[in-house]
Amino acid sequence: MLKRPSILALAMIGAFLSVPARPQDEASRQLWDSQFLKKRAGAKTTAPPRKNPGYKRATPKNDVIDENTGEVVGVTIWRLRQSREADNKEARLLLQDDASGEGTEFTPERVEAESAFTAGDRVRLSIESPRDGYLYVIDREQYADGTSSDPYLIFPTLRNRNGGNAVKAGKVIELPARSAFRLKPMRADYSGELLTLIVTSQPLPDVKPGTSVLKLERELVDKWEQQWRSPIDRFDLSKDWGRSDNDQRHRLVVSGTVQSSTSAPANFWDSLSHHWQLSGMLQAYSALPFNITSGVTTIQGTAGRPIVNGEFIERNAGEGSDFFSLGLRVSRTFHLTDRVGLEALAEAFNITDRVNVVTRNTNFGPGAYPDNPSPTFGQPTAIGEPRSFQLGARLRF
Repeated sequence: MLKRPSILALAMIGAFLSVPARPQDEASRQLWDSQFLKKRAGAKTTAPPRKNPGYKRATPKNDVIDENTGEVVGVTIWRLRQSREADNKEARLLLQDDASGEGTEFTPERVEAESAFTAGDRVRLSIESPRDGYLYVIDREQYADGTSSDPYLIFPTLRNRNGGNAVKAGKVIELPARSAFRLKPMRADYSGELLTLIVTSQPLPDVKPGTSVLKLERELVDKWEQQWRSPIDRFDLSKDWGRSDNDQRHRLVVSGTVQSSTSAPANFWDSLSHHWQLSGMLQAYSALPFNITSGVTTIQGTAGRPIVNGEFIERNAGEGSDFFSLGLRVSRTFHLTDRVGLEALAEAFNITDRVNVVTRNTNFGPGAYPDNPSPTFGQPTAIGEPRSFQLGARLRF
């Protein structure tokens, strides 16, 4: 069990990336460690001592957020470009080309998360944790229709720090350790990468690093994000005001039972009409709200909502579907002896065959709210049981 609450932060990169359609290898992954993909030369060479790389900023600096009231994971994104003669030689990285195996010098430039990237770009991450712990970095591709790929664990791996993911407060680590990630989209409608960073006080028991990226179960990552996420602005809780997740204004349940005589039959008609029971239940609920998201993530690491006039729309602004169901049960008891009886019964559920939506796609997408939703926004992803019947018998003694 974790001794302290864990930190979860998310970052969106390449949100405006445009990639031409082309076939993809099934084994391709969007953020590949180029050290893993490279073809090594047969002969062994002695590499010169590696100098710590220098970096320069290529985009304007954002306003600094006051972090005195909370813990924030620091993330810096570096895009690598081929070095030019005028570049500082101390601010270069020597990377081996994936195809030729030859070394090529690259210069890292700091970019913002909103910067546009192109397929094949090399990317490095600098991450600083506010506390000692264990770092996990999860990557998902984002698509134009508001969906995302399966989550992949890109750190830790055995090719980075031999699988070690312990971090110290205030100490910057660079990922990957001796190479760079490459953007390799799996779909033509690719729009960006969603990075989830988790810092835990103890190693996660469900995660065992491999030699390459590790595919994770969506349900597991969803559980982590629900467990450790914070409000949309941890420094101003009023911005996360909205209807409760369980704000169901009306809830009606009506049930009843009608039973015929249970006395011993005196004639043929009594034997037909006695010992019957008819019961039913009607359920009618008003709609629950749902949270409309935009498919991007705030700097605080929570799901962003569509923006109108510079402000997020309120939480749980969506209205779900109401619920209606009618069920009936009819039974009759046959007395075999004074102490033994056989009850035969028939049950019907959702007699009206009402389609009751349970969950739906709540991702509005990057379009202008409320007029330009993604094609799949609001579409049901799970519905309740259709009309069904059941027969049974019960022996009483």
